[in-house]
Amino acid sequence: MPTVTQTGSFRLADQPADFKHFGVDPACISPAEDGRRSSDGPGQFEWWYADALLNPGNVAVAVVFFTKQFLHPAGRLAPRVVLSLKRPGEKPQSKPASFDPAQFSASCTQCDVRIGANRFQGDLSQYVIEASIGGLSVKLELDSLAKPLRLGTAHQLFENQGIEHFFAWLPSV
Repeated sequence: MPTVTQTGSFRLADQPADFKHFGVDPACISPAEDGRRSSDGPGQFEWWYADALLNPGNVAVAVVFFTKQFLHPAGRLAPRVVLSLKRPGEKPQSKPASFDPAQFSASCTQCDVRIGANRFQGDLSQYVIEASIGGLSVKLELDSLAKPLRLGTAHQLFENQGIEHFFAWLPSV
């Protein structure tokens, strides 16, 4: 049931018609759901994100692969990688890097994203993330301890002035 506000409405896309519309199997999460699902069109962008606390909380790392700058989704394809690292006793470091669109590829059948020499790959149970930006480098190998989480179709629908927008999110590992 939608939540109605003064400016529009919001609802989780979790009805049988929503699963059909988005081509999502309600009983099974497909590796394609963790692949590229948006276009480069205006207002659309996508990202793949991982963060971790390593060595029981001593080191924090975050890696984000973007198709566009987060605050400029109306623009053209503008691949970007941001690598953040916090070591004990040191100031946090965050290194962003932008790449030529020709250096970007992303599979629609599974998580396999490459931006320059950086990669973010996985199959809903194992992932390898490699990034090297501005003197910081990381290689993460993740093995899932739990199944991926999808609420409804993983889409939240927003209506404002008769125009429907969506935000989709799939926590895979």
